[in-house]
Amino acid sequence: MGMHQSAFFVVLSLVASAASGQVCAEYDASLGTLPDAQGWERRDILTGGPVSASVDQGVLVQSTLPFTNIECPNTDPDNLRNLFWQIRDIPFDIEDGIAFESTLRVATAQGSPCVCEKSAMRAGFYMLVRDDLGRRFEVGFFTNQVVLNNDGLANCESPSTIFVPVDTTSAFRTYRLEIDGPHAVLLIDGQPVAEHTNYGPIRNPDLRSVLIGDITSWSNSSFEIRSFSVSQPACVCPADLAEPFGLLDLADVNAFTQAFVAGDPLADLDGNGLFDLSDVNLFVASFLAGCP
Repeated sequence: MGMHQSAFFVVLSLVASAASGQVCAEYDASLGTLPDAQGWERRDILTGGPVSASVDQGVLVQSTLPFTNIECPNTDPDNLRNLFWQIRDIPFDIEDGIAFESTLRVATAQGSPCVCEKSAMRAGFYMLVRDDLGRRFEVGFFTNQVVLNNDGLANCESPSTIFVPVDTTSAFRTYRLEIDGPHAVLLIDGQPVAEHTNYGPIRNPDLRSVLIGDITSWSNSSFEIRSFSVSQPACVCPADLAEPFGLLDLADVNAFTQAFVAGDPLADLDGNGLFDLSDVNLFVASFLAGCP
């Protein structure tokens, strides 16, 4: 029996025995667990000291304080501290439409707005969407404003950076980033407050992700989150790899195993450049969940 046949029957047996999974991603703090227990990957840098994340009475409470270095940028490898949650196993194209929503309250966000020779602005907390082609939109949070940006550079004098005054600390608010191609709208409690109508320059095209948290070494924050979620017009179906599309069958199993054995990016379902059990598990979960 060849390698492809062996892989085919391994995947087929997993499909027959495993439990179904969810393709679109969400986090609900009322369940009493951290995001990594609900399918989100935890990423952190802790050389500057410990960070904290816990769930208290249905709220995710997270902090990367204190803010210990205001250098521009903070390049001291022994003084870095951040923590964020991301999902990378949802292949998506911004042209197809995607929304990222979170209900949260910022306790404090010690950022570096418009310093460093006015060349860069860094918030202590972000919501970010970056698709398979590297196109991105992000929202940065301060205590008295949020910032919508489309290039990841956040130049304070660039039209790519849109400032929206808002009190982020006094109450929980729902922030929703709706993206449909180059058109991105930021809504706060259901009201549109800012929009972009074009893409920024492509950066990090191989780092598809949807993430939330403190992602920069320049700034730190403390915040409370009730929930966050990613939605699309139809949840992406990573297991639907072969015709007829919209139907999951043995052709999809065969396409996945062939791509997996050959090291074809088609089988790299988590987008990390590796072909391992994580990709197999994602395929099986998607196959069993079915296509919407």
